[in-house]
Amino acid sequence: AQLDNSDNDGNSDSAAIYYFALEEGRHSTLDGILVEAHKYNATNVKGRNSKDDTWGSITFEHDFSSPPALFSQVMTTKDTTWVTEALQTITAEGAQSAMEIAETEAVPSFGDGNQDHGDETIGWVAIEDGKKGTINGVPFEIKTATGIRGHDNKREESSIGFSQTFKESPLVIADLRTRNADDGGWAAIRRKSTANVLLHVEEDNVFDTERSRTVSEADSSSIMAFDGHSPLYFREYVCADQPGAS
Repeated sequence: AQLDNSDNDGNSDSAAIYYFALEEGRHSTLDGILVEAHKYNATNVKGRNSKDDTWGSITFEHDFSSPPALFSQVMTTKDTTWVTEALQTITAEGAQSAMEIAETEAVPSFGDGNQDHGDETIGWVAIEDGKKGTINGVPFEIKTATGIRGHDNKREESSIGFSQTFKESPLVIADLRTRNADDGGWAAIRRKSTANVLLHVEEDNVFDTERSRTVSEADSSSIMAFDGHSPLYFREYVCADQPGAS
């Protein structure tokens, strides 16, 4: 893994990275919480001046009863220019996904100037929303939150409280599940504690220094929080429509 910034200058400040790795396929926890992980080749690009106004599609294999918490990540660097990912229209059956270049290629002299990006592999994990408890003795909470505004707004407005009791400041992963502003962006964790996490939508500053969101542009985010660094245990999921399933 490595850090990259939207300036494409190859320089990034050091930062803590929280990660979640799961074997590809359908799973469930020992308590029956549905989880699945897959990857796909992404070709769709979203940006301020993107010529591509389409989205790629994610289809869930699990029969979720409601829209799950969804987390995705660009897993390759086939095209070395900066990119992240975007999600929207998450339902119980699937979601829309694309690569996100935000405002970086709104600058003609930046990159190749064509508001595009080469194909990349995007990986994603879907987990039943609103779940909390323990896995292998590790307290966890999965939730979604709305009203996430920008870096330049009053970020205290995006304080998301935990209903789980954590013994220490948990490991938190957040990913935007909407793209309500043309500028694009990604979820950033400002600070966290045993009681809450403070999120805002971060933007690049290649095109301009404005990084705010109006109320109508506020985004939603998926959030997962785990206490400690212990391994988590899942079981393989078998459904009736699989060949040989019983």
